[in-house]
Amino acid sequence: MTNLFKEWNSSKLGLGTYNLSPDKGTNYQYAQSILKKAELLGINILDTAPLYGGGYVEQLIGNSIDENSIKIINKVGRFESLAYRKLGAKAYTDEFMIRNQFDFSLRLLNRTKIDLLLIHEADWKEWWKQGFDNAAVLNVLAELKEEGLVDKIGISLRDPFLANELCSTGVFDAILFVHYYNILWQDSREIFFEAAKKNNMGISIGTPFKQGLLTNNTPCFLEKILSDIPKDLTPNLLERLKKLHQISINNNISMPELSLRYLISDPDVDVVFAGPRNIEELETNVKWTNKGSLPNKLLVELEELKNIPFEVGYNYEKI
Repeated sequence: MTNLFKEWNSSKLGLGTYNLSPDKGTNYQYAQSILKKAELLGINILDTAPLYGGGYVEQLIGNSIDENSIKIINKVGRFESLAYRKLGAKAYTDEFMIRNQFDFSLRLLNRTKIDLLLIHEADWKEWWKQGFDNAAVLNVLAELKEEGLVDKIGISLRDPFLANELCSTGVFDAILFVHYYNILWQDSREIFFEAAKKNNMGISIGTPFKQGLLTNNTPCFLEKILSDIPKDLTPNLLERLKKLHQISINNNISMPELSLRYLISDPDVDVVFAGPRNIEELETNVKWTNKGSLPNKLLVELEELKNIPFEVGYNYEKI
């Protein structure tokens, strides 16, 4: 039995669209050229959300991509950035608001249905105040599937422990896991992958470069990190990062290539979504992906980074 990404014959590299809006420095025409170029390069699946430009990116996609040419993953949630923000946390338990957000997205995307609809930030407690079985969002998703407006449903989140719980329910078709499964945060794989595979869920990974953290190995870059250490980069993880920089240098492979190909090397990862800021980054990501898996000897060396353990009680916080 194959999961949905295998059924769709999805490209190993997917297109993240977070950067395709003016607030990220990308104008409309150039963003369109990135979408078209991605398709020409063989990318056949993309990820978006109402959050991205407050609907701007959804409309961009709707005006640029033919419905039958590429699979679209969209989301519900993150209401605080949209027209529903005055409702605050109440929107997450309001079926009417969740449904209306979806209906608006569908119009912007200019589609008759969404291929895969995810609960955005499914690890936020706001979704589950009514309990899992009575959650408003699950009622809406079930309704949309019944009406034929959504093909598959899934979750997008960053907490591997809650990912394990949600994957174990058997309710969802796919997961998009962000921020905390990558070449530095390797440990999440052991927490939720088995539950996802057991329930035939497609596994996709976002933010492979951890918002720029995994893109440079120079002393100046490390000094910059040390001057303002992210709250999720604990002392032990910082030691891992220093060792990772040395591995990158010793093997003459840049940090971004190493980071992307590490995930490409994982046979259980169906799609890796990277969000390029320009066509050059897109072409480079495709080039690295086409190189395929990293050498086994190098993968073993990277695996040894886990010998530096997480601190006891490490907390996967919202960032």
